[in-house]
Amino acid sequence: MDRKKIIIDEIKYWKKSRLLPEQYCNFLLSLYTEGQETGSTDERKEKSSLVSFLPIIIMAFGLSLFGLTFLVIYFTDFSPLLQIGLVLILSGVMFFVATQIKRFDSRFIHLYILLGALMFFLATIHGVSFIFPDQPGAIMGAVIFTCFGWLFVGKKYNLKYLIISGAIGIIISIYFLF
Repeated sequence: MDRKKIIIDEIKYWKKSRLLPEQYCNFLLSLYTEGQETGSTDERKEKSSLVSFLPIIIMAFGLSLFGLTFLVIYFTDFSPLLQIGLVLILSGVMFFVATQIKRFDSRFIHLYILLGALMFFLATIHGVSFIFPDQPGAIMGAVIFTCFGWLFVGKKYNLKYLIISGAIGIIISIYFLF
């Protein structure tokens, strides 16, 4: 009986840490418990309801940080350097969350990377227009530089949407430059 309990605990650990697919773990648990799994259904329902709301919470957090970026840049009376600094910090938070969210739900990594890249782009354009006012060439250079950065990061991490957006941004910038 002691050996059976150890096996059941090990299967539950595999299920919890997702070492095996959930269907396999459920099958093994029902096999070893002879159809009477020891987990309570209330606990499973509570976990599943929390897990079902997790994507909504993750998306709302990312979009609220992105909205906060527009709020900081366009609707505050902060100094431009403080605005740029706050947007860069928010962009850094977005990239940090993208690296940490990989453990929970890998579908939203790309949302955070994309929003972080757009926030960095906004900070760059806002910073260049503050440092070089009324010089469209400097802004165009910043756009091309940012697009080359997107191309580099996209190639390094195999992110097709960054490669495509970087290439399109460079093509459009060069078209308007000449």
